[in-house]
Amino acid sequence: MSETTVDRRTARTRPGPAVQDAPSSSPPVAAPLSVTGPPSDHARIRIVLEAARAVVERGWLQNGWYETAPRPLWRKLLGPLPTPDMLEGACLVAAVAVAGHSGGAFTQLDRDSGPAIDRVWDALRELRGRRAEETGAVPPIVRRARMRELVRWNDAPGRTRDEVLGLLDRAISRTILDDVRAPSVR
Repeated sequence: MSETTVDRRTARTRPGPAVQDAPSSSPPVAAPLSVTGPPSDHARIRIVLEAARAVVERGWLQNGWYETAPRPLWRKLLGPLPTPDMLEGACLVAAVAVAGHSGGAFTQLDRDSGPAIDRVWDALRELRGRRAEETGAVPPIVRRARMRELVRWNDAPGRTRDEVLGLLDRAISRTILDDVRAPSVR
């Protein structure tokens, strides 16, 4: 595997630290569940978080956005946005962002990945001994601040992939619990 990372600001490949590779027995990225009708908000968030977890398990980055297999320049510029399956590794926030849009042509971070980003941020607050905030609509400026905090946490010296996976597991567990506690709509 080449030692390249993608610059968050320009999404161009630049020399940098190698991705921490997972053992070759890593599972593939989880595909969205087949359900009758559209999935609930909690189920959608869980699907995004589980796909992000699979990306980080496959390869985790610090100080970079994501890494894909080499592609021709024209495909990078004009081809589809990367899907979780195309990523060889990603930082925490990029893994959640890409898992949310899944390579769709019309992506919007707040709509596609925002609720999952909020769950990860709440899990980080819980990990630090603070109470999670109430779920609900979050202004875009607040969500961007949360993303920056998660990026700083991901990129902190000494951070490990296991810590990142643990944070994602906490967010997934919280989502499942919230789904169970939610009143049933029938």
